[in-house]
Parts: sequence; structure tokens; C-alpha cells
Amino acid sequence: MAKNKGKKQKQSSVFHIANTKTVKAKNKAKPVKSSLKRINVHNSDKVRKADKVFTELHKTVTQLKKTAASHQKPAQISKPAPKPPADVDKAADLFSQL
Repeated sequence: MAKNKGKKQKQSSVFHIANTKTVKAKNKAKPVKSSLKRINVHNSDKVRKADKVFTELHKTVTQLKKTAASHQKPAQISKPAPKPPADVDKAADLFSQL
């Protein structure tokens, strides 16, 4: 009967001892190896180039608008030719024949 005495679980103590390390030591943090700085510089260069292209495009469009506006004559709306007035007497004769 004495065989089962050692198998009992130990009671957890109420007081914990400070600075005890029961957990495995974690791996140390490793420096991140990346080229984020180069990527950011590369992206900013692309953005600058695109901005230059769009500003030049914007300037040319505004110049074209100005030149088109100065050469454009005011549009004249032509009215359709007036139709001859209806012949009332003829219509009355045709109506009476019905």
C-alpha cells in the first residue's frame, strides 16, 4: 500500500519565490534583414518621375485649352428654314369633301 504515496501531486505553494525561471529560455531577437530603406528610396524615385510626367502633361493640356479657346469662334446656332403657312381654305375644302 505504500506504493501510491509518491504519485500524489504536490500542492502549489501560496508564496512564489521571486526570479524563478521555470519556463525555457526564449530565443534572442534577431535583427530583421531587409532592404526596406532601398525599397522606400526606389518608390520615392518612381513617384517623383511620375509627378514630373503628370505636371508636364497638365501644362500641355492647359496650353492646348488656351490656344483652342483663343482660336475658337463663337458658335452660331442656325435656325431651320420656316415652313410656308398652311392653306386653311384648301384644308376646309378637303374636309368638306369627306
